[in-house]
Amino acid sequence: MGIGINILKSGEKEKVPAGYCHFPEYAPEYFKQLTAEQLVSKVVKGYTKQEWQKVRERNEVLDCRIYARAASIALGIDRWPESKWNSLSGKTASKKSKKIVKSKWISK
Repeated sequence: MGIGINILKSGEKEKVPAGYCHFPEYAPEYFKQLTAEQLVSKVVKGYTKQEWQKVRERNEVLDCRIYARAASIALGIDRWPESKWNSLSGKTASKKSKKIVKSKWISK
């Protein structure tokens, strides 16, 4: 199944208000990777073709965001009404983590 890379990378069909992203204390490298590609137009055999070209070597952050966005679309999360999001508010409280028992054998 194709995931519509061009639509996702260009931000078309975006329902989130412009400028809505939360980046708490992210390193500059994150943003460099997020902007590591640009859409360019080329004429091939008389037809204009658009393709994404890297402007930096590393682009894993961009790829991860694209795949996460594609997954949310596939699951229908991008179509949830505000009431659905409100009903989930507070339900994500972290659970107490289980105590890890270390083997005495490993520490020998």
